[in-house]
Amino acid sequence: NQKRISVFKFLCDMCVQLKFPRKTLETAMYFYQRYHVFNKFETEMCYDVATSCLFISCKQVETVKKVDEICTVSLKLRNLLKISPETLDTFKKRIFQLELRVLETCSFDFRINNSVHIDEFIVKFGRELSFDYKICHLAWLIGFDVLKLEIVLAVPQHTIAIAVLKIACELIEETKWPQVRYTLFESDELSVEEAYFDILNFFINVFDICELKNNLPEGISPVSVDRFMELKK
Repeated sequence: NQKRISVFKFLCDMCVQLKFPRKTLETAMYFYQRYHVFNKFETEMCYDVATSCLFISCKQVETVKKVDEICTVSLKLRNLLKISPETLDTFKKRIFQLELRVLETCSFDFRINNSVHIDEFIVKFGRELSFDYKICHLAWLIGFDVLKLEIVLAVPQHTIAIAVLKIACELIEETKWPQVRYTLFESDELSVEEAYFDILNFFINVFDICELKNNLPEGISPVSVDRFMELKK
């Protein structure tokens, strides 16, 4: 889990360097998590797998970059400053080989855009439930951390969006969480609860290295791990 968070940061840094939008990062993280459902985790391979996932993600969400550019950024972020043509060529071949393995884990199903992006539903449901902008902003930030969890493979993204909005609402405490009929949002209570508790457990276990801790919106009181423990109770 610690290594996965490290790889996630590596992907974030790559997306910043390459000026990719969040949807490219979300899709890359989905591919990465999916790959390790069917393949043994190997420390020496994890950054190569992540690079290959980002390469596929670029094509999937149509934020296309040349493979040379992606590979160069990947190698530089791993402190390989002198990149020879031979080194780059060898790395590219490895990325292409891993690309096939990643796609095999997804059964070559390219409908990933229908099952990954959480932020779109946070905005839609926030409007539907008449939530303040502050709640939706906090939920959007929590949703960014959720990408690190395997829950994205088990629960649909619109259900995760409901769970994230509920947590944001409870953290701010200015607005009570309404009695939501989950069937109206094509979901159910058990799935929402599964996502809700999985997200709370994540913040309880790794709060010190989560993105949320240092990126709270203005006007929101600091959040501690104790607050997440209270919500879990």
